[in-house]
Amino acid sequence: HGGSAQSYKCDSHDENGCLNPFLQKHLSIAQKDALVYRVEKQINNIVDKIKLDSLDLTEEEKGFLQSTRLPIYEMLNVQSAFTQDRGILDVATYTELIASDILFKYLDEVVHAVEAEFHTLQIPAEKRDTFEASLRQVRNKIKDLKQDNYHYQTIANQLIEQTILIEQRLASNLKKVNESNQWAD
Repeated sequence: HGGSAQSYKCDSHDENGCLNPFLQKHLSIAQKDALVYRVEKQINNIVDKIKLDSLDLTEEEKGFLQSTRLPIYEMLNVQSAFTQDRGILDVATYTELIASDILFKYLDEVVHAVEAEFHTLQIPAEKRDTFEASLRQVRNKIKDLKQDNYHYQTIANQLIEQTILIEQRLASNLKKVNESNQWAD
């Protein structure tokens, strides 16, 4: 959606550095650079290719599909086949859902990477304890944010279930068409 964010900088870059990061500046994020906008653009590009029966996805589009835990390509493909009209596809719901999933996946990966790197450092016990406590706070904050966004998980489950039902309906319709074509031969 765009807006502003805070940016922190490490206090030093030596081997025991970045234990006391400080606020560097506020960043302004233009709407066109926001995660939600970028996700919406990728969804629209992929849906356009699905409608044209083009499997020629760019590396950026492939990376986008791999950046989420959700079976996005399958969901979009099935929805597109079922609706036959892009205007019916609820891009806004997919956009918010995918953007949230990407963000939380990224945060989990960053915290895991920081934790893994932290355990390789030789740090005095008092600083280690302080850092580990801070890391627990970060994990708890992410957990709280996920709970606050629980409705997105509910929507994701509903979309996955809807995709399965639509796939079954399309398969049934295709089977009927094949059976009627066999009688015509």
